[in-house]
Formats: sequence, C-alpha cells, structure tokens
Amino acid sequence: MQPLAAVVAPGKADHIQQFITDSPWHTEPLETLLAQRAEQMLGGNDAVLIIDDTCLTKFGTKSVGVARQYSGQVGKITT
Repeated sequence: MQPLAAVVAPGKADHIQQFITDSPWHTEPLETLLAQRAEQMLGGNDAVLIIDDTCLTKFGTKSVGVARQYSGQVGKITT
C-alpha cells in the first residue's frame, strides 16, 4: 500500500489501506474481465491450463509438510 499511496495520495497510506480492504467492492465485473482476458491469452474454449504447484523443490527431514512427491521441475519423485 505504501508505494501506491506515495504515488496517488502521499502521506495517506492508512486511507488507501482502508479504501482497498473495507470498501464494498462489486467484484463480478472485474472477474468477468479477467476471465475474458485469460481466455484470449490461453487459446479459447478448448484450451487447458495446468498449474504445477510442485515447482519448488524441497528436501530434507526438517521442512514442514515435506513428503515424497513428483516434482515437475525435477521430472521425478523427490525426497
């Protein structure tokens, strides 16, 4: 918020924060626009988007939530 406030409302970061978090936003128009833009970028109705959330390779015994799993980045099951 502070970088945004510095440009649009110098010294009023609290006001910008309150505006963003507490204002009654109608998100449907923005969600529709984002969906349309994504469809244009991804190739239409027959396109498929695959999100691989295993791209951050973790290993060791001390990391929280680490278990053997397939890693798209490594291309195999990691430990």
